[in-house]
Amino acid sequence: MKNSTKAALFLSLGTAMWGSTFLVIKTLLDAMSTGVLLCLRFGVSSAVLLTTAVLARPVKDGPAPLPFGKLLKPSLLIGLSLLGGYAFQTAGLQYTGPGKSAFITSLYVAFTPFAAWPINGRKPLPVHFLSVGAALLVVYLLSDPSGPLNLGDALTAVSAVFWALEIALIDRLFVKGSDLRITAMMLAVVAIGSVPLIPLLGGTRLEPGPAPALAMLYLAIPATSMLMYWQIRWQPSLGGSLSSLIYIGEAVVAAAGGAAFFGERFPLTGWIGSTLIVCSILIAFGTERRAA
Repeated sequence: MKNSTKAALFLSLGTAMWGSTFLVIKTLLDAMSTGVLLCLRFGVSSAVLLTTAVLARPVKDGPAPLPFGKLLKPSLLIGLSLLGGYAFQTAGLQYTGPGKSAFITSLYVAFTPFAAWPINGRKPLPVHFLSVGAALLVVYLLSDPSGPLNLGDALTAVSAVFWALEIALIDRLFVKGSDLRITAMMLAVVAIGSVPLIPLLGGTRLEPGPAPALAMLYLAIPATSMLMYWQIRWQPSLGGSLSSLIYIGEAVVAAAGGAAFFGERFPLTGWIGSTLIVCSILIAFGTERRAA
């Protein structure tokens, strides 16, 4: 099986699981504040991966992993972009539904070419400027057209900018053979960076129980430790553009789950906005592939 095919399969499976995290986070916010959720999620996930990275043996016939110290810069930069994305996205989920949040989050695909311009030196194509205009229209259509923009929608739109930065930084800073160590360290950056944000993100509210504990374990280990490693490991095999096309599937999963478990329903304008997201991404992707 080709490496690119493996990458597409792993990222597609990961995308489906990422879609489920919108539903899990929405439930967990009833039991804990946004700040506590971030600290627990990334504290557990980084501890699991750091332990794995220390104990893991180098891949046979592969490049030796760099020492942790030499990976500080890429881990810090990617980790800070992740912190911004998760902080704004999780905070937004307090005020908006998981399906709408996932579709607005997927706007990062329109923003990625502009993030990649200064980071990777790839100038956006004319169609990318149209995509950004469509993205702004989508945010309006997914919000309530009769009133001001919902706070959760606005926070989620900001998170999309940070996700775009993360994808561009992964393409730029990927170090072959050190993907596990970079993933562990960048998750540690998010965990540490979440601590001073607790007072700004709901304080220390925490209502322990078996259901929140199980949900947190799912969120922290398979849905964060494993999936973030898959992204760092496999995205460079496809590149940010094709990977982004796969990632929009998480919005479909989250929307289906939001309808099934939270009774979330989009008005006609919401479905128009969601369709615009998918269409603009497909057009931009096709144009970029032909220009490559």
